[in-house]
Amino acid sequence: MPLRPFGVNLPCLWPTFQALWSIFSALTTNISARLCPD
Repeated sequence: MPLRPFGVNLPCLWPTFQALWSIFSALTTNISARLCPD
């Protein structure tokens, strides 16, 4: 069985990465709003 480079699986992982990034972005925004209240 030939080894597959990581790039082959990247399209499958992309939706997961986008979901994690959106969660991380939301958490960062929430923390920033709490640390720096207007």
